[in-house]
Amino acid sequence: MGIEENKANIRRQVEECWNKGELSSVHELISPAFVYHTPKGDLKGQDGFKEWVNIWRTACPDFNMTIDEMVGEGNTVAVRLSWTGTFTGKFLEYEPTGNKVSMKEAWFYHFKDGKDLGPIPFANILSLIHQMGIDITN
Repeated sequence: MGIEENKANIRRQVEECWNKGELSSVHELISPAFVYHTPKGDLKGQDGFKEWVNIWRTACPDFNMTIDEMVGEGNTVAVRLSWTGTFTGKFLEYEPTGNKVSMKEAWFYHFKDGKDLGPIPFANILSLIHQMGIDITN
């Protein structure tokens, strides 16, 4: 698979999985070797990807992601993206506040055989926690 196919994979992930919560294409898009690192532990495989999407779509049912820019080289695609949502559902152990959130992030995706192995994100998580109204001082 080439760069354009990998970019198309990301577009499908954003539109189908993140924006619609439709996870039936995960087996086509996500590698069984997928790993996403979180402070609470790694999310692994296709089920880990589904869990990651469900965490955010539960917390923010109106979750909407937009791709701002994509650049690819070899088996890597760098993506600048924006997303918005309203924190009306439970997020991990945190109760919803009803706050609107918006984030700009950069993710570096790595692919093998046309499937996502797991992105490495760069984001201001402290800003996100503040926007959500979560008190992490306890």
